[in-house]
Formats: sequence, C-alpha cells, structure tokens
Amino acid sequence: MSLAVAAFMFTFAFTLTAGAQETTDENAGGAATDTQQPVVFAEGEQTAQAQADTQQAGPLAGTKVETLSTDSDTQVEILTIPRSNCTFEEGASFVLQDEDGTQADFIDDVNIQISEVDEGLEVVSADAGPDADIVPLNERGGDDVLDTIGLVIVTSTDIGCEASTPPPNSPPPSSPPPNSPPPSTPPPDNSPPAPEPQDQEKGPLAGGTAIGKDVLVPGDVIDILPNGTTVIGIDQIIIKTENCEFTAQGDDLTITMSDRGVPFRIRDGENADITLQPDGTIIANGRQTLGESFPEGVRDNPDKRIVPIPVDPENDQFQRSPNDTFPIISSTGVGGEGCRVVDGGGDAGNTDDTASMDDRSANAGNAGSEDGVIPDTISDNSLPNTGGMSLLGPVVSGLAFIGAGFLLFKSAMRRNA
Repeated sequence: MSLAVAAFMFTFAFTLTAGAQETTDENAGGAATDTQQPVVFAEGEQTAQAQADTQQAGPLAGTKVETLSTDSDTQVEILTIPRSNCTFEEGASFVLQDEDGTQADFIDDVNIQISEVDEGLEVVSADAGPDADIVPLNERGGDDVLDTIGLVIVTSTDIGCEASTPPPNSPPPSSPPPNSPPPSTPPPDNSPPAPEPQDQEKGPLAGGTAIGKDVLVPGDVIDILPNGTTVIGIDQIIIKTENCEFTAQGDDLTITMSDRGVPFRIRDGENADITLQPDGTIIANGRQTLGESFPEGVRDNPDKRIVPIPVDPENDQFQRSPNDTFPIISSTGVGGEGCRVVDGGGDAGNTDDTASMDDRSANAGNAGSEDGVIPDTISDNSLPNTGGMSLLGPVVSGLAFIGAGFLLFKSAMRRNA
C-alpha cells in the first residue's frame, strides 16, 4: 500500500520545467574556479548489459547534481549529490537528465564509484586514477548527448536517505549515537493509514468538481517523468459552492474525491485544514504535521503536500501522470438548504477523462427537450428600431401588383368578347 500512496502523491501535481543548474570546475589543486569553457562529460558508451532501473523514482528523484573538473581538461571527474544522511548499497544506480531531456545511466562499480562525504554523496569514475573522466552509459532522448546544464536525478535504486533504514549489508556502528533508542526498539512505522470505507450517504457535494493547486510551498518536486516532465506536489484543493455550511468539524468533516476512478479522502485536521470562505468557496490546505491516523514516521510534512487517505483497498493504483481536477464522490459535515457545487471553471478545465463519475454528460443538455431551453430569454419590452425596411413599402408594392394583374385580366376579357 505504501507504493500506492507514493504513486498518488505523483498524481497531485502540476508540470513545471526544471531549472538550470550552474556548473563549476576545479583546478589541479582542488580549488573551485570560474571558467569560460563549459564542463562536459566524456564521450558516452552504449551497453545492453549495464542499465539502471527506471521503474521507480527513489528518494533522490528531483535532486540537482553538481559537476566538477579536477584537471586541466573540461571533462567531468566528480559529481556531487547534495543530499545528507544518505546510504547506498553496492551496485546502486541513478539516472541523470540534462536541460534538453537527454538521460544517461550511472551505476556503481560499472562506470562510477559512489562514496559518502559530509556534503552528501560523491561520485567519481570507476576507472583507475584520480583524474579519470566520468563516462555516461546509454545516453538517450533529447539530443543524445548528456550536458552538464540542468542536471537532475530522475530515478535511483539501492539508495536510501534521511528517514529510510540503512541497507542490510551496511555494518552496524561501533557505538550507538547519543539518545538513540535501544536495539530492541522497532523502527518507526512508515506505512500509510489503513483504507477507510466509502460513505453511506453521498452528501450535497457529490457530482461536483474539485481543483488542485500548488500555492502554499510552491515548486516542491515530487518526481521527474521519463519524458522530462517535472511533477510538483499539490498543497491546496478548492471547491466552489453556494448555499453551503459546515455542520461538523474535525474528524466528521471529510470530502471524498476520485483521481481518474481511484477514490481518496481528505479529513479536516488530519491531512488538510478545511475552511469555508464567505463567498462559498471551500478551501482545503495541506498540513505541516499530519494527524494521528498517519503513522508517526510520516507525520512530518514540511512541504504541506496533501497526502491522501486511501478509501478503497481494492482500487488504489494511482497514475503518475500529472492531474489537478478531481470529481467529488461524497462528503460529510457539509449541509445547508440548496447546498451545491458551482462547477463554473472546473468542468471547462477537466482533464480527468477516465474518471468514473459521468459529470460531463449530466450537464450536456438535451436539444430535443424543453428542459434544455434557457428560461427568461424573451424580452418584455418592444424591440428597438434598427433601421430596417419599413412595412409601408411592401404594402404599396403588393397593391400595385394586384392592380396591374386586374387590368391585364380585364383587357383579356374584352378581346375574347
């Protein structure tokens, strides 16, 4: 289930372009210097035997990478991954992508050697020698040449960072750090919350549309798709309503939505703070600290990303592709006479083409029914004079044609007599 929730977080997204990463080099003495010549990678190699795993994003996805040159040439000898508290297993790998979308593989003990340093992870060439150039593997996409501008990690394998547990092959520390839990203490539970049942009552918001936005902590990169699309987390959901009021707060105030047929839920005080604005707009903001239904290991949420509560354990495979429009399935704690969702802008921008709720056909209208006619469209006032032909002209012309016809008929009668 944890993979499904991680995939869902990719779904709550906007697409942005990854920014450029400045590149520096070092002189032979190791000091960083500015150069007029850009640092470049050595000519890459193609091999079918050594390929990085691109099926999962990994904890380094979205991390920008710095390149360094340690000798007189302009080719890269060192890569620095600025992520602290990371560990790796032998044979770990990652995929780098440059600004134009070119990707290449980097595999420990194949074309690189990975080591831990104070600033994060340091990567050098697997070839012998302190100034050996790093050679990318399997360059593909973009212009098929991996540049050093805008380098960012797309996927990584066998690398864990921060809250992740050390690799099984790592030796235990010689002495435990201060204030560390005893060895018998189990690791924190990082699993997602248990799926909740569907609501028995749909509530007045059912059939409406919710829109996701990235406004509280803009630009938090979740993933980079194989086509180069940068996926940004959604931290706010907006629903435009009228005549609605909250009848409950906290656990009893929930909204259940669908992401292309897969249901998820937000709950006030758990994974969102839900408020009702004076103009009838319901706003759900992501929380910096998730509620107690989430395991302690995942409650810290500094990006305020909206982390979903799963609903249907049999249908929890969320798509990774970006989406920000969600049909509403049900709600609790929302009421009021005439309460309804106003989908003015939501339907026009609905990208949820495979959603299970048929809200588009319900609003299409029936051209053969009087119910499809817009009421009150006939004016009660007389129409203004728009300068058209007067009615007197056609009347006079008609009388003239009748008179001429009568004279012709009378003349014909006299000839016959």
